[in-house]
Amino acid sequence: MKNELKLMLFTHRLFFPNRERDAEKLRPRAESGDAEAQCDLAFAIFEWNPREALAWLERSAEQGYPRALSGLARCYYSGVSVRKNYRKAVEILKRLEKIEPLWANASLGGCELLGRGVPRNIESGVARTQAVYDATAKGGPESHREEAAYLHAVAAMNLAFSLWRDRNARRTQADRLFAYVREAAASGLPEAIATLGTAYYCGLGVEKDRKKGSQLWKEAADLGVSNASLAYGAKMVKRLRFVQGFSYLWRSGTWLGYFLASAYIYLLFAIPYLVLHISNAVVVSGPTHSAVSSEYEEKLVGKPLHFSGTLLDGTPCTLEDFRGKVLLVDFWATWCGPCRKTIPHLKKLHEKYHSQGLEILGVSCNQDPEYLRQFVGEEAIPWKQMLDSETNTGGVTLSDFCGVQYIPFLLILNRNGEVAVYDPDDVERVVADLLKEPH
Repeated sequence: MKNELKLMLFTHRLFFPNRERDAEKLRPRAESGDAEAQCDLAFAIFEWNPREALAWLERSAEQGYPRALSGLARCYYSGVSVRKNYRKAVEILKRLEKIEPLWANASLGGCELLGRGVPRNIESGVARTQAVYDATAKGGPESHREEAAYLHAVAAMNLAFSLWRDRNARRTQADRLFAYVREAAASGLPEAIATLGTAYYCGLGVEKDRKKGSQLWKEAADLGVSNASLAYGAKMVKRLRFVQGFSYLWRSGTWLGYFLASAYIYLLFAIPYLVLHISNAVVVSGPTHSAVSSEYEEKLVGKPLHFSGTLLDGTPCTLEDFRGKVLLVDFWATWCGPCRKTIPHLKKLHEKYHSQGLEILGVSCNQDPEYLRQFVGEEAIPWKQMLDSETNTGGVTLSDFCGVQYIPFLLILNRNGEVAVYDPDDVERVVADLLKEPH
């Protein structure tokens, strides 16, 4: 609850620059029934007396004061000083919608996307969120510039979430997804900073940078994001910075954080030699090649992979163009950190075996062909490239037909155009063996 309260107060600092006014000066006006004074008083005393603050918010909200309605909805949604109640929060937001539709839609859009307090409705949630995002894109009038910037950031994160929950959009529109996250993080939205930290730490959509990811986790944790506190605390314990690690785990305000902090303290004092073992554990791990479904492997291996598409230069491309060659199909994207790291290895493979009959075909999950052309040129990638969205295999894209669940992902076809190996472990050995086979 403490962390959610910090997040709520951070939000309202952006909206209301007068939040720090002396509470005693506000109290007489509030007691006389002034809705604005009641709301300002609530935010002024929230950090040290949340229950009284909630009472003043309710009194102000009864008079239909917009800021009080938005604050009260946040209390019910986050469980701050009151039992968490999504339906009640949505009811309050519906009242707010009649007075301040922009702020209400920013929250209602998120509720509909998550199915909290209302039935899940992705189409309506995206429509509400997109409307807020577009309306606040230029910042609004000077008097509401900070409020518009915050609403724009919230809308950006909700749009990113709507793309993330769609597996196909997550892969094909990743550039757009992470642009939303970066935009929200740049506005100082705590959840976005935490999300961007995870992206850098794990190499999701950006080049992996664990130091930067940890720094972003710490920044978000200091702003009250529980998950960021958990991640940063575990990272500090892994680096043997126990005091700092225990502090952040405990500050997360979650049962998991309490459990981990308690367990680590017990291990530190009771079983010291185990602490060194735990410190070498992997904190965050990504998907592995063993996660690929055997269903697609059985479906594809030993059969020709008939596909059609268009290369970046506009030339049509089919399986027949590679007949008599060993073909390595590389599913990748420019925004994928692990994909970028495979490029030098593929270059060495291409240089070594191209004269013997090896061809490589890059199938990119990028959406922007111009950026892909620029990247391929800058990296001097010599093999052919085409967008996955421009491919057609049995009525679906090549990645969907092959069951690609993550990138980078490789397929190797023999000289007859048949899939020889699905997601190989030792790529060079497989290529060398296939090149030795007779035509």
